[in-house]
Amino acid sequence: MDVLGFLEIRSWVLSFGDKAEVLEPAGLRAVVIDELRKALARYGDADAPGPSDGG
Repeated sequence: MDVLGFLEIRSWVLSFGDKAEVLEPAGLRAVVIDELRKALARYGDADAPGPSDGG
């Protein structure tokens, strides 16, 4: 897949939620990791009950 930058594909990859993993290129992987870390910080405690925990 050819893209001009990571902006377009970042949102597309993130739309798959936990069902996707970026293997390469390393730069895109880093961008996605950074975005997910920001989301985790925003939502707080990772040990809080989630949908699969009945919460």
